[in-house]
Amino acid sequence: MNLCDIYNTINGVLGGVNGCDIRLPKMIKGKKFSIFAEKTSVADLVNSLKLFEDESNIRTIHGAKGTEYQSVLLYISKEHELNNLINPNINDSKDDCRIYYVALSRAKDFMCISVPSLSADMKARLVGLNLKVTEI
Repeated sequence: MNLCDIYNTINGVLGGVNGCDIRLPKMIKGKKFSIFAEKTSVADLVNSLKLFEDESNIRTIHGAKGTEYQSVLLYISKEHELNNLINPNINDSKDDCRIYYVALSRAKDFMCISVPSLSADMKARLVGLNLKVTEI
């Protein structure tokens, strides 16, 4: 996904949170940010982050250890990775479960997990866990 796609997705989610109509500033096509957002992948942007101060509001999962935030957005690129949240394997040698635990335990008030798409089966499993699923 490019940054423009994520921007539009987040804007859509914000508009549907608890019936509120919160919107990000409008992205004007052809302006510098819009051009940058359309040609920049989210993966490239995140991988190029260089955080030098602990005071930043943006952290990687590894850099967030011991800190909390009012709201946290966790982006999961593949639906099957949600299985690490639904059925964690504490003996997993790849540390996937611990990484997700760190991400999920940082939110004080609002935790948003973004996945590009969900199958009907996965949506039913999440709803069965009493999670609110919003599709955009």
